[in-house]
Amino acid sequence: MKRLFTPKEAARAVALPLTHIQGWLQRSVFTFAAHQGHRRPRFDLRGLRILALMRELTAHGISPNVAAGWAATVVDRARMGEAIAGIFSRDPSVSPAIVPVDAVTAAMPLIVIPIQALFAEIDRRVQEL
Repeated sequence: MKRLFTPKEAARAVALPLTHIQGWLQRSVFTFAAHQGHRRPRFDLRGLRILALMRELTAHGISPNVAAGWAATVVDRARMGEAIAGIFSRDPSVSPAIVPVDAVTAAMPLIVIPIQALFAEIDRRVQEL
């Protein structure tokens, strides 16, 4: 059975203020929260990984709505254990992309997030909950 996390647990696991998650839930920024009983939001591991990527992207000035879509795409494409990076650009024709960590070369401004390290951090924090 999959473990589901409350917004408070999710906030601790991804090092994100609970108020951010609550605000995003109220504004329906994302649709990946699993709801269980009385429509109380719960997050699975996929949701935690998306939140962690959203944290990184919004810290770089990407709007939460755009960050949610990009993060979900990257999480769904990523395979744990591979040395990959999520590459994000304001140019929608090239964003998001997943590439090997050592293949990042570009002339335009990019946001590069090492996925393996980010997911490992989330997995470690989940074990501590």
